[in-house]
Amino acid sequence: MTKLVVAASTLAFRLDVVAKCIMWHLECVISALPVGAPETADIRVRLALTQRCFATLAQAGRPSAEHAAPLSAPQLARLLEVCRPDSHENPWKLPYRQRNYLIVLLLATLGMRRGELLKIRVSDCLLSREAPAVRIVRAPDDPMDPRATEPQVKTESRHLPCERSLARYLNDYICHSRRHMPGADRTPFLFLSRRGSPMSLVRLNGILDQVTASHPEFEHLHPHRLRSTCATEFRATGLANGLDDERVTRNMMYFFGWRSADSVRPYIDAAIRMESYEIGLSYQSALFARAPGGLS
Repeated sequence: MTKLVVAASTLAFRLDVVAKCIMWHLECVISALPVGAPETADIRVRLALTQRCFATLAQAGRPSAEHAAPLSAPQLARLLEVCRPDSHENPWKLPYRQRNYLIVLLLATLGMRRGELLKIRVSDCLLSREAPAVRIVRAPDDPMDPRATEPQVKTESRHLPCERSLARYLNDYICHSRRHMPGADRTPFLFLSRRGSPMSLVRLNGILDQVTASHPEFEHLHPHRLRSTCATEFRATGLANGLDDERVTRNMMYFFGWRSADSVRPYIDAAIRMESYEIGLSYQSALFARAPGGLS
């Protein structure tokens, strides 16, 4: 038996044609009935049901988005080393190295979304406190945001803790690098373009693309991949500290701004995949080491 496979877009188009045909016939039946006919209400219910069913079928035919694979611990360490402002492997121009390094640090250590990162204001950096933190705030349709495509905070508002070294680096950037950017005193946002306007989503992606261009080992480097890396490391740290899975999940929901435990699931699955790879490789290495003369 031959199995016919078509692209998801083709399937969606065909379903749309069939749905329109069925709905056209139902509407013809309604138009042929006398005004106030009792059958009309039942047919309209069937019409609405048909629309919902075909919409669900079209959605199911689309490939699900692939979860961003986290970096391994050695990969993350290597990335941070490459991105250090004084690294000879740094891919960025000298005036923007501190800003870009801080962007990578915040994405990797606080696990925020790119929209959350770009919506941070200088006033959200609470660095003089006993426990320094960065505030993430939902502010849709912000009148202070001039960007054509406004970054969005899609998760819950929250405070994220800053380790002292991160807080010092953030404070140094605000007091020195950012202050020297043109127009820095005219906008409240933390990260600015070279012209002094709030950084765009496209520019943020471009910063990481420059890393990939110079270092192909970081293929598919994207802000969400660093968020996934942070979530994986966060979970591993919680488990290592003796917390059970349920407690770790609740902590992840707050730290990453998720409203339900379902949002945590893809990150846990990614972490489990990495753990299973490490266990499998460890077992294989031990097996080769025990075998007389090695295995061939």
